[in-house]
Amino acid sequence: TQSDPITTTPSPLSASRRKPPLCQPCATRLLSSQISRYHATKEIHARKKEECHLRLLATRLLPSNTTHTTAKNDNSRGFSSRQPLPDPSQINQRVSQLKQRLDMLRSQSNDVAVRVTAKTMENDEREKRLQSNCAKVELARERLDRMRQCL
Repeated sequence: TQSDPITTTPSPLSASRRKPPLCQPCATRLLSSQISRYHATKEIHARKKEECHLRLLATRLLPSNTTHTTAKNDNSRGFSSRQPLPDPSQINQRVSQLKQRLDMLRSQSNDVAVRVTAKTMENDEREKRLQSNCAKVELARERLDRMRQCL
């Protein structure tokens, strides 16, 4: 049977446990590169965290024209006096109100469209009747003129 390479190979941590303890200068010398990488990574993380925070503020706050500054450990840091966005439940409530209003306005618009169409049809019928009456009046005038000529 094959042995598991993970269990048979000693880990660097367990191997370092078997070595005799180091003096502080030797340990510092051995770990200095790791310590410097740790601090550099920590600084990068802090910068990224600040950038993320600023981006989040930019997206979650309503715009404002005023900016205030505060001094903290000799670093001037600007923060905006922008108002936070409304609570999502308030937004959902407003959306529901606007949808109801839209439905009401659509209904009113449809009612007005039906009334306008009905009035248009009435006007068309009136126009046809007026044209018919106009033709009758013209015919009656012609007859009256002929009767006058005959007298």
